[in-house]
Amino acid sequence: MSFRRLALAAAVVALAAARSGLAHAETVTEWKSIASGSGELSPGQDFDLDFGNLSQSKAEFRLERTGDGIYWIPFLARPGMGCNAAVASGGFETFDLAKALSMNLSLDRIYLCGGEAPPVAPGTVLVVATCDGNTAKVVIDECGSTLKFRYATYRKETVTKVAQPGALTAPALKCPPDGVVFEHDPRVVLLAWGSVPGAASYDLEVDCKGCCGPRREFFCSEQENGKVFISKKLTTPSFDTIWLGAYPGRWRSRAVKGDGTAGPWTNWFDFTFAK
Repeated sequence: MSFRRLALAAAVVALAAARSGLAHAETVTEWKSIASGSGELSPGQDFDLDFGNLSQSKAEFRLERTGDGIYWIPFLARPGMGCNAAVASGGFETFDLAKALSMNLSLDRIYLCGGEAPPVAPGTVLVVATCDGNTAKVVIDECGSTLKFRYATYRKETVTKVAQPGALTAPALKCPPDGVVFEHDPRVVLLAWGSVPGAASYDLEVDCKGCCGPRREFFCSEQENGKVFISKKLTTPSFDTIWLGAYPGRWRSRAVKGDGTAGPWTNWFDFTFAK
């Protein structure tokens, strides 16, 4: 083969490789709607949040009256396993389903009304892990002789998408690694990620669990109308900060073009300080 043909073949291979690199596959989470509607239950009745029809799947909960009030009783498939639930912050329409992934759902009964304790306020939102493996959000509209509520149920799906040629990719998070527990003092944290071809700047978000009120058990961005603890726009792929205390933290980044077009966010990376 002549030198010119070798050079041409090498150029074709290089171009194909470049195009392949640009068509970067990104995995994203999507929430597919399964069911939605409203319900009204009397004590002793069950409800299925997946389809609203007990002939299609099992109930997620039973409304039960005891000596000290009316309770939401999660369905138990067997001891220690069932349809977990928890009270959530935020509004029904605006609740971010991604928050459900980090919430501590439980099989404990949830007090609603009818006892000496004040009833749950209208608009209270519950998040439920259904027995069919879906995620539901429920808003309590009224609790008295009956329970009136609305619900929406979703299935979490992981979808692989291929970015268009020339699109920005998510940065590779480098430091600190996901899940690290620091013990040094002072609590200096260096956040660093890989540079992205075509990026003019980077957006950085750092969130803190316990640094914002009123619900200290949630991250700042999970509070009603909350925002991430730290938000920065940077021209270099690194950032130094001093952490406030022994609080769990998480961080993520994305690349931004000169025209302001942003690429996809990375997944959250977690860290914390032992003391």
